[in-house]
Amino acid sequence: MKTRQAIALLTGTVLFGVHPVAGEPVTFEFGGEITYVRDHDDVLGGAVSVGSPFSGLYTFESTTEPTRPGGGFYTDAIVAVSGEVAGLPFNGPVQGISNSISVANDVISEGYDAYSVRVGVDLLGETLACSFGMRDDTGAVFTTNALPLTPPDLEFFDSVPFSLGAPSELLGLSGELTYLVPEPGTLVFLGLGGVLLAIRRHTRWMAEKASGWHTV
Repeated sequence: MKTRQAIALLTGTVLFGVHPVAGEPVTFEFGGEITYVRDHDDVLGGAVSVGSPFSGLYTFESTTEPTRPGGGFYTDAIVAVSGEVAGLPFNGPVQGISNSISVANDVISEGYDAYSVRVGVDLLGETLACSFGMRDDTGAVFTTNALPLTPPDLEFFDSVPFSLGAPSELLGLSGELTYLVPEPGTLVFLGLGGVLLAIRRHTRWMAEKASGWHTV
């Protein structure tokens, strides 16, 4: 009974402190507010205006290899994206727009860190580029240019511009990202492997202790 209680306590502790690990899809949630609208052909029918909220989530494969010498640029890393702006849904990825995540750590000669996302989405039948980027001139956010498995803290950046735009430039929305957080379900899913390993180690430790032999 004591062993079961200890395992239950250990499981809860691991889940509360879980961090994503490489080798699994990772999902980040984002959102903010629209600050500019360009809709020459009235595709949106006036549904989106300055101040309209937007939100969404994107899933990327954490094992994506960098596609440029020196790393930091991850082509086709995003496997799913969905969201809405002023209640109008968008989803992707779709063909025709580049799909990438870019990570810069201490850029040579300038010393800044940066993170950006770009992916094609469909909104009301229109193919748009969904993108946002952030830059830290102090170079304090990243220590490598590997794909971060937890979202960069927006507090380190002065602003995080967001956009949804068509290549024709007849339709475009701009805004400001106000949050970028891990999707809760992803953390639990990614943490299961760590939970099982912790339980296995604890069970072995209890067995060794019961037998009078234990090694650290």
